[in-house]
Amino acid sequence: MSRASRVQRLLLMIAASVVAGSLAGCKPAALQADPETIARGKELYHALSCDRCHGLDAVGSTRTYAPTHNHIRTTAEQRIHDPDYAGKATSVAEYIRESIVDPKAYIVAGYRHLRFDMPSYTHLSERDVDALVQFLSQQE
Repeated sequence: MSRASRVQRLLLMIAASVVAGSLAGCKPAALQADPETIARGKELYHALSCDRCHGLDAVGSTRTYAPTHNHIRTTAEQRIHDPDYAGKATSVAEYIRESIVDPKAYIVAGYRHLRFDMPSYTHLSERDVDALVQFLSQQE
């Protein structure tokens, strides 16, 4: 084996070791709670009038026009494993994100024939969507 090959192999082993070590202590992004981002998500929840349709105890909303967001973390986990789920999400964070930017991907039973559909929030910045996802992911 040439010196260049040995050096390249050594560099690959070091890189793999660094990546493995870095990932060992990582939590999934949805579970990493950043208080500032969560607070921003709560502000956005009000600013975007989510609480005018969705009930959520954390913001004092008791609305029932749309599905409740109480316990959405648990509910999202159940929905993505439901045989009728037609969306593409495989995690709670992905489900919440999908519900924000593509709400027609999965419509909760009992809410299919509403007078008004939930709008898509594709106009939001990635930062704002992340904030909403983090805030809602905390609702166990």
